This record gives sequence, C-alpha cells and structure tokens, in this order.
Amino acid sequence: MTVDGIDVKEVYGIEQWNVSPAYASISNESEWTAGAALPFMVEGTAGLKTIKVTVMVSGTSRDEIWKKAEAFVAKLLRPCQIRLDGFEHCFNMFLKNATQTEISLNRYHKATLELTGYEYGDEVQIASSAKSITVINPGTLLTPAIIEITPVINLASLTITGLARDRYTGVDKPIVISNLINGSKIIINGETGIVTQGGVNKFSEVSLWDLPALKPGENTVTVDKDVQMAIRLKPIYF
Repeated sequence: MTVDGIDVKEVYGIEQWNVSPAYASISNESEWTAGAALPFMVEGTAGLKTIKVTVMVSGTSRDEIWKKAEAFVAKLLRPCQIRLDGFEHCFNMFLKNATQTEISLNRYHKATLELTGYEYGDEVQIASSAKSITVINPGTLLTPAIIEITPVINLASLTITGLARDRYTGVDKPIVISNLINGSKIIINGETGIVTQGGVNKFSEVSLWDLPALKPGENTVTVDKDVQMAIRLKPIYF
C-alpha cells in the first residue's frame, strides 16, 4: 500500500490487512410529476465512493504504535493518491472516519479507515497531427481530458469536436479557440478548468459548452485545421 508514492510499511510500519470495496454513489433527477402521463427520466450521475481499509500497525511498545498510527491517519486528512495492494487501479481519496481495535497492547494495533473519493486508472496519452483521432477511454465513467493544441501557423480560430456535449441530450458541442499563435501551445485542462496559451490565461478566447471529457469506450476528436494535437486522460471507474 502506498500513499502519495510512500510505502506505508517502510515509513510507518503499517500493513494493509483487508479492503471492503464499493461502487460509486448515484444521484438521479428523474421524477414523475403529478398529472403527467409519463415520468421525466434522465441518466443518473455517479458521485463519490467510500471504501473501508483495515490496516495493522506494529511496534515495540504501545506508545510507538500510537505515534505511528496518528502520523499515518493525520496524513489522510487531505486528498491523497492511494494504491492498494491487490488492486489494479488507483484511488484519489480523503479520510472520512477512523476506528481502532487494540489487538495487543504492546505489539499490534488494528485500524479501520473509511476513505472517500474516486477510482481511476493509469494515464492514457495520444498525440497526432491528423485532423481526426480516435481515443479509447478504458474507464466506465465520463472522464475529464486534457487537450494540448500547437498551431503550425497563426490561426484566427480553431473548432474542436468530440470533447464536449450536452449531458442531457448527448449532442456534441464544439469548442472554439480564437487567436492561435504559431508554435504557442494551448492547453485546455478538463480536470482543473484552466485554459492557457504559452502559460498565460486564455479562457476568455475559448468558447465551450463544457470542459473536455471523454465517454467510456471509443471517442473521435476532430479539428478543422492543421495543428499538432495531444490528449491525456486518467480513466475513471464506477
């Protein structure tokens, strides 16, 4: 088990004991209004998931065990990148609750951690100079994407399709970028909502319905002019 790349067994003397996985929470705005012949039904939305991880803390004395446990638990108060033994994917999570059981006053301490966040896979990257590229999102949920555009000439505008859509109807909504400069990279970050050109804020010169995101499975992304394009995403799982 690692937290932000730190092996917790080596640093804290803590071993992963058991994991109770879970699905993401779900919300849905569907309703059947009184008097209507049929209900209004829309697609549900996945939210945060909460998993339980049991760990064993070892030490030569009760005082040493508690100091290790407290230091480790405190680290989890802020969102952390967590890799669990036996699981392929990563988790971006924070500590929601912690309970403890003393197995032996002077040797072992068992703690159960309730961690809340989301599950994601290793980053997928694709780059191309073609006007149309296919990107496979191996995740099971809509996943934010980071798109990088490098013009090869100055352009008054560039239209990108396949990255944004009306979440209720599924209709594609183009992203339009204005005033592109030859060789100056534009980054539209679907994770943070930040748009830059050459490191400078460019949000005011981008027209978009929603931030870039890719559906599970195959996605086709197109541009209407010749540019260098790269797309990155960390697939999200239900």
